[in-house]
Amino acid sequence: MKDIFSKRLLSARKQAGLSQDQLVELIGGVVKKTSIARYERGEMMPELAVLDVLAKSLGMKPEDFFRPVLIELDMETINLNSQLGARREEKIRQLIRSFLERYLELEQLTGTINTYNNPFGNNPLLSTDNAESMAAAFTLKWNNGNPFYRNVLQLLESKGVYIILPEEDPVIDSLSVTVNHSTGLPVVLLNRRLDILNMRKAALEEMARLMFSFPEGMSQSETHRLCTQFATAVLLPNESLVQELGLNRTRVSITELEILRDKYGLPLQSVLQRAFHTEIISRYTYFKLMEEVKEKETETESETDMQENKAGQRIELPVRFMQLLQKALSEELISPGKATELSRTGNFHIIH
Repeated sequence: MKDIFSKRLLSARKQAGLSQDQLVELIGGVVKKTSIARYERGEMMPELAVLDVLAKSLGMKPEDFFRPVLIELDMETINLNSQLGARREEKIRQLIRSFLERYLELEQLTGTINTYNNPFGNNPLLSTDNAESMAAAFTLKWNNGNPFYRNVLQLLESKGVYIILPEEDPVIDSLSVTVNHSTGLPVVLLNRRLDILNMRKAALEEMARLMFSFPEGMSQSETHRLCTQFATAVLLPNESLVQELGLNRTRVSITELEILRDKYGLPLQSVLQRAFHTEIISRYTYFKLMEEVKEKETETESETDMQENKAGQRIELPVRFMQLLQKALSEELISPGKATELSRTGNFHIIH
């Protein structure tokens, strides 16, 4: 019991982004830092009154400190687009653990097996030379060759990927990680403040990080650009772009780009970048149009607002967790109270 409590307290403190000193201050000095340290080392247990204060201060229930620890994160495989401080990075790791533990418990209760198989096998090399062909292969393998992706997040869920949308701002737009649990669980975390189109793109960028390896010595920014090339090529393939716009265009209207944005579901700037990358437009035309796009977004309204105001706006959210929760309730595998407990996923967005 001491071992479980020590791990839970340590995890909760790090998830809250607190040092031991800050936790002592948060609980009003009920115990000293030395006691917190001994709790976390498993050397002693708090009195019930102290346990209640700790739980309340950390947004937990006392019994949460005694749930068995089901998973461990592989600390070496977390993929970050930008550098974070050690405490923030650890906080994100604990958020992921909190989410997955409840998710795995729900899968166990419902007898559900979630299997992920890398469609490309053993993490082949992704490069600027093969990004387009790899994108086409991805569409063939996971979307039956259909260039139109109706719902990216739910497609990834159906293939065994765990999608997380934190309620709180995770500082970064997205990250991915493989969790050490049996054969490994692929996790994609997305900032829920992203608009739908950027969320679709970011999810596929993270899938590239999970599915592929990258050239030795490639910088973080170069890797990100390569993942973006793959993601946007998945959403708007060369063949589709040429079919829609033609070849060697000297002029392209913003309206044409907006039509492709809405039809294929990727950000307006990404559509423009694809047109330039496939040499449909010149460098001069690209930069001229990019200025117009940025000016329009600034002077009128954000792309998020424009999308929300459109009829038939895309609604894409992960739904698998809630489906499993409703199944467990319908079959009386869990009580309403247990459902509430499982839904409290440590500041993670659960659809009600």
